[in-house]
Amino acid sequence: MTQGGEKTIVVWAKFRPAAEDGGNPSCVSHVSPTSVQVAPQASALKTERRKAFVFNFDRTLDQSVTQEDVFEHGLPAVIDQAFLGRSVLVSTYGQTGSGKTYTMCGDLEPGGRDAGILPRAVQYCFDRSREVSIQVQMLEIYNEELRDLLCSDNPSPKRLQICNDRKFGTTVPGLHLAPASEASEALACIRQGIERRRTSETKVNKASSRSHVLCFLVLSDAVSGEVISRIGMCDLAGSERQNKTGTSGHKLKEGGSINRSLSALERVVSGIHDYQKQKQKGSMSHVNFRDSKLTRILQPFLSGRGSSVFILCVSALPGNAHETLNTMKFGQRLQGISQQPFVLQVAPASPMSGTHRRNLEAEFAAAGAGDRQKQERDQAFARLLARECAWSLLSFVLYSSLSGAFRALWS
Repeated sequence: MTQGGEKTIVVWAKFRPAAEDGGNPSCVSHVSPTSVQVAPQASALKTERRKAFVFNFDRTLDQSVTQEDVFEHGLPAVIDQAFLGRSVLVSTYGQTGSGKTYTMCGDLEPGGRDAGILPRAVQYCFDRSREVSIQVQMLEIYNEELRDLLCSDNPSPKRLQICNDRKFGTTVPGLHLAPASEASEALACIRQGIERRRTSETKVNKASSRSHVLCFLVLSDAVSGEVISRIGMCDLAGSERQNKTGTSGHKLKEGGSINRSLSALERVVSGIHDYQKQKQKGSMSHVNFRDSKLTRILQPFLSGRGSSVFILCVSALPGNAHETLNTMKFGQRLQGISQQPFVLQVAPASPMSGTHRRNLEAEFAAAGAGDRQKQERDQAFARLLARECAWSLLSFVLYSSLSGAFRALWS
């Protein structure tokens, strides 16, 4: 492992053109390839917040960017890390109607002009190496319940749970793994899963996502079948305000669940910042990843077990300035996170030197030894606790028996 912290989370900002929203003026201006200015109109925010804000990210994508540009300028290098043993996450984040699903999925035909990140990533992985087998998983988080999108609808579906996992940090046992021999086969599974995703119409978005969806590409050694890593593609549902979306009843409940899980994600990111600052001063703090199913699943990618790219999707409309600023501030907190990376396993087809491969394998072995030592300590503690409980139970039984005998003698 590398010494010290390393930047494992990359943040991009992508803006939906204001022209797509009826030719309204834009509250966002592209300053440079890595910075952007948000200048809300006087009517958009309170007086004390009408000033312009400048945000710096790893990359900013102006209104003229194409779907191909989004993928080609940086994501292939990120996906390559999965073939070197690092798990990878690409996620879209932002308010409802800001173009997250279009950016992530778009047209699911990889060769199409509007193809999103997901179909392009699938095609890239199959073109990248034939010595690695690829399986597909799709998971939906709806009202804090997990649903397998690759299984046919069942009136009594199996209840899915999130569990700890030595390699991946967290996993969902029982989630269906669909094998795919080529990109078209994998995309057929993904298309089927996306069709099962819950969506509905609101005043802001005609096809608003009512759930978070994660698609995992699990990479394994084609010969041994041993898992190498996984690539996660996460299309988060958008934060929403009831007075804008006009939702009520069941839709309002869905929106509340979405907002609570996104708020939990924001608290986790803020908690990681506090933890890192206090750790430098010799103290510790607790980051509660268990506040929501979303943060629990994303925990490995936020805590150094994987590399992540978060794409902030924002609307350029002045009326959305409040949500745009909140999205930018969340991205700025993400931008500052640095973690020590954790390498799972080196793919056999990886074009690297033998020395580098041996170093990574040694690091992985050391990490595994640490896990084994912790497991042995936990087992020793469990045995000690079992003995203490047994002695306590025996003492209670003897005391009860003797007390009964004495009472019988005295009576």
